[in-house]
Amino acid sequence: MSPRITGIGSKQVEQLVSNKVQKRDDRVKADKTETRTTEAGERVSLSEAAREVAAARSRVELIPDVRTERVEQLKDAISNGTYQVDGRAVAEKLLKETLLDILL
Repeated sequence: MSPRITGIGSKQVEQLVSNKVQKRDDRVKADKTETRTTEAGERVSLSEAAREVAAARSRVELIPDVRTERVEQLKDAISNGTYQVDGRAVAEKLLKETLLDILL
């Protein structure tokens, strides 16, 4: 007697798994790869997804860490006494971030 799971026999389970694996393999093969040879003669292959991630990382690195224009605006507002903080908004944001940290 073969074990049955919700009316599906073991051969059917094997077929479902095999189909799933085949679909995954087909997706991997469909991903365009680019192979290059380094000066040392090593071969490197990068998928299209890897190239997209590298391009995105390069663009992000171009963004400055400090927004000097905004810093100057804040300095001027503080110097002039016109900088105002909404305590309620700060507290809400802190609570939201804390809750997200706890949940994630």
